[in-house]
Amino acid sequence: FDSEAAPLFRREFTLKKDIAAARAYICGLGYYELHLNGAKVGDHVLDPGQTDYTERVFYVTYDVTGLLKSGPNAAGVMLGDGWYNQRAVNERKYGWGDVVYGDPRFIFQLRVDYSDGSSDLIVSDGNWKASPGPILLNNVYAGESYDARREQPGWDAPGFVDGGWARAKQMEAPGGVLESQKIPPVKRMATLKTKSVVNPKPDVYVFDMGQNFAGWARLRVTAPSGTVISMRFAESVNPDGTINMESTGVGAIHVEQTDRYTCRGGGMETWEPRFTYHGFRYVEMTGYPGTPTPDMLEGIAV
Repeated sequence: FDSEAAPLFRREFTLKKDIAAARAYICGLGYYELHLNGAKVGDHVLDPGQTDYTERVFYVTYDVTGLLKSGPNAAGVMLGDGWYNQRAVNERKYGWGDVVYGDPRFIFQLRVDYSDGSSDLIVSDGNWKASPGPILLNNVYAGESYDARREQPGWDAPGFVDGGWARAKQMEAPGGVLESQKIPPVKRMATLKTKSVVNPKPDVYVFDMGQNFAGWARLRVTAPSGTVISMRFAESVNPDGTINMESTGVGAIHVEQTDRYTCRGGGMETWEPRFTYHGFRYVEMTGYPGTPTPDMLEGIAV
């Protein structure tokens, strides 16, 4: 499909014997999130680590024995642009095409060992299907845009109807040697509560998380379907209480750190981005149809 949306991939498979052990191996470029039977695998974020992908690429190994069962199973992969597909800043702003490696892609292997000593392999081949996901845009520098109305519940679980999904395309490898990732992974390390919220301009609210950190904001919101909540991130504020975007390196990269969430509607929604991160203390919120409260945002330090 021709889309800037982060792609979703899925594959159903049946395991017919008692499972003794199972390991999943994956390299998803630029970033990936792996799911099995409706559950995210592992606690890594912003994985794999950045490399020169023409020299080497990292794969990650997970023990997934407890996530599989005898009978129908499903694997799901979501891909982000990461440092592999850095067009939004490098190519479009500067013409640095030499650091744009290509469109997102992944390689995957699931080895299942049975109690009788036999084994099965599920791999990334032509049996997978693909669809645009709810992440409309994502960029390490510029942020992430997510439309909850485009979610497809159950896409990563057995029994999902994927008749409208396309057959996944086989892609060329990026060229680098495939190596096991031995560096410490990026993980969520702390949750920060909002210290205060001010209203420096009409319909503009600034949340103070109390300290500078690397990570993102977790949003909790109840609003009508189609409401777009915008969040911009900065390390300092101006004398009038508005955020100082120059504190985030806008002069160098010419994009603002901005996340956008389009509400699904119908009750409380909780969201945090998957494929971007920010350096910030302050978050400017616009688009909320009311007066935000401090508990609407938490900081996730990684």
